[in-house]
Amino acid sequence: MPSRSASCCSDNGKNTGSDAALASTLSALPVWADFRERSSTLTEWAAITLSFISVSDEDRSVAVMVGSATPSFFRVLGEQTVRRRVFTDLEGAEGGPKVAILSWDYWQNEMGAIGDPLGTVITLDGVANEVIGALPDGYDFLTPGVGIWLPI
Repeated sequence: MPSRSASCCSDNGKNTGSDAALASTLSALPVWADFRERSSTLTEWAAITLSFISVSDEDRSVAVMVGSATPSFFRVLGEQTVRRRVFTDLEGAEGGPKVAILSWDYWQNEMGAIGDPLGTVITLDGVANEVIGALPDGYDFLTPGVGIWLPI
């Protein structure tokens, strides 16, 4: 029986721009896709990269560590790890909807623990992103310090 496995790629915060981190990950995606096609033991694969991005509102702009993940990332880990929903394949496609998943700490500390973040819009590097979910308290699988997750 095939098992779950996650393949993770990170720039360890060395790149300060989300475009550089995304380019690094995307350049490796064909290799992972080829590996996945040839594998008879993996049912799903996933990739992540870390970077910093500007989050702004009416009053301020701050740099936040962002995890960019393939839509399969949370599926590989099990959807129960995310409140509300995870990324869809459409959201990970080029030109797909701009959405985000918040870490518990970001939701509680930066957004003032609003009752339900679902549908809230946050501005990341000048682009509006709709919040589709929040991670449970203490979740930091391989990624301590990530405040916001975006699909790639």
